[in-house]
Amino acid sequence: GGIRAGDGNPCILNNVVDNNLGRYGAGIVLNYCGATVRNTIIASNSGGEDYGGGGVWAYANGASPKLFENCAVAYNHSALMGGGMRFWSTGGPVRNCIVWANSAQNGPQIFPTTGGPPVTYSDVQGGWAGDGNIDADPDWGPGSLMLRTTSPCVDTGDPDPAYHDPDSEGVARWPALGGLRNDMGA
Repeated sequence: GGIRAGDGNPCILNNVVDNNLGRYGAGIVLNYCGATVRNTIIASNSGGEDYGGGGVWAYANGASPKLFENCAVAYNHSALMGGGMRFWSTGGPVRNCIVWANSAQNGPQIFPTTGGPPVTYSDVQGGWAGDGNIDADPDWGPGSLMLRTTSPCVDTGDPDPAYHDPDSEGVARWPALGGLRNDMGA
């Protein structure tokens, strides 16, 4: 697939991981590791014939937790489970993300085993329990995963100032929209 990390603690920041094929974790595989995946688009990856996971396949913890923050996980496909994200014997927060339009036989958006990751302030198609989560069409612009000003994901991310969008004289800097409160997605 696109990225495979094992036995480490990678930082995957500000990337586009798209159009990859893999028998599991076609976009990103995180195996026995921690990871920080932030401001990353994981889109249009396909596979999952062995263990699932079209966009992300995460298995077992490493020295650090797995963190997905301000990511767009969209249009991925898994032949089995976890079209968007497949968590197996691991967790880790998913915060301020959009998980939308993924497909699989089971758990098209997120497929966890035993509890799954805490998901907060995220837009998950079909809904997901957690603080601040929504289930609403993200209203992306044509041919992109960029939010329109009318998107329900604008200014609905985690309200803690630690997650505010980058500031430009009191206004969110492009590509963020609206005020300073974090937008969901990449």
